[in-house]
Amino acid sequence: MTRLCLVTALPSEARPLVDHFRLVPVVDAPLRTWRSDDIALVVGGMGMAAAAAATGYLAGLTGAPRACAWVNVGIAGHSSLSRGDVVVVDRCVHQASGRTWYPSLPLRTVLPRSACITVGAVETAFSEDALFDMECAGFLDAAGRFAWLDLVHSVKVVSDGPGRDTSDLDRETVMKLVAGAMPRLVGDFIEPLLACAAPVAADAMRPDLSAWTARWHFTASNTHRLREVVDDYVAANGGRVPAPASFDDCRSAAEVLARLRRQVNAPGAATSRC
Repeated sequence: MTRLCLVTALPSEARPLVDHFRLVPVVDAPLRTWRSDDIALVVGGMGMAAAAAATGYLAGLTGAPRACAWVNVGIAGHSSLSRGDVVVVDRCVHQASGRTWYPSLPLRTVLPRSACITVGAVETAFSEDALFDMECAGFLDAAGRFAWLDLVHSVKVVSDGPGRDTSDLDRETVMKLVAGAMPRLVGDFIEPLLACAAPVAADAMRPDLSAWTARWHFTASNTHRLREVVDDYVAANGGRVPAPASFDDCRSAAEVLARLRRQVNAPGAATSRC
């Protein structure tokens, strides 16, 4: 199952990530895409619409598990921070429409935080104390449709600002900026985010109990016991999930629990009746 989706605008932003996570290219993909068993990355191109389209494409490619972490990585200008600073976006404003997103951060990080203003063209005025980029709003809007909101984030590497010479911002410079940020980006943000996502992913993979609780009256404590014994059953039976229909002759939640427990302790007793 995919546990991390990465979206960048430029190939030079993607290359350090591809190298670090040892991703391999997806052949004949409509967008530049790399994958491993549990990580996927797409280069979407510049602009809000491109970021949204690339995010949607990657969601379709991976199956978009809700517990997957999504991170938009790229360069951005900032009015006061230094080139090379790694910054977590805590508020994003689409300049043209005024729409605002507030990523909910589920972890503590030493990285600085900043608002990000998504603009339609390269920023030169830097009228606010904020990051300026062209993709963040499109990414957040699209990724938020596929994943839990506290697992959707944008992290920017500061590349320029007011009065700074940007003539050297070529492919090699951008790649070096992102490569230099990788220890902080991965160690101080991506790895902690994945640690936060892991319990959510594990819970999402557990069997749905709604058919059981709809058929029999389970108290809160019995629902907890049901979850435990179903998990034990799955572990004891090679991943096979018990079918509620095979327990239709049970008259109560207590009988269901007792029979499930017997089956866990003696898998060959799966046909026994209540």
